[in-house]
Amino acid sequence: MATRGVRTPGSRTGIASVVAPGLACVSIALGLLYLDGRRRERAYLEAVIRGDDLSEAEYDELLEAWGNLALFVPSLVSGTPGVALLGFGATLAVFELPAFRRRTPM
Repeated sequence: MATRGVRTPGSRTGIASVVAPGLACVSIALGLLYLDGRRRERAYLEAVIRGDDLSEAEYDELLEAWGNLALFVPSLVSGTPGVALLGFGATLAVFELPAFRRRTPM
């Protein structure tokens, strides 16, 4: 016979097993976005500092570095499931609150 409204030891483990990979995915995404921002910032600063001293090839190379999505796309691929897992874990945690548990008469 199944008992309703009783906290099972596995529920906290289930929440943790969902939230932990979600945090890992989000941290990977944030790291990749940081590296992408640093690369773009470096290209922008080099273009501003060197200004007129840039050759056409160097300028094109800086523009390519600015528009390169090599780190941005993997950050989206990692961040999207990470946020989904965090949302799922938060949903599980909310339904663990006493206000959302079903009370059965004894």
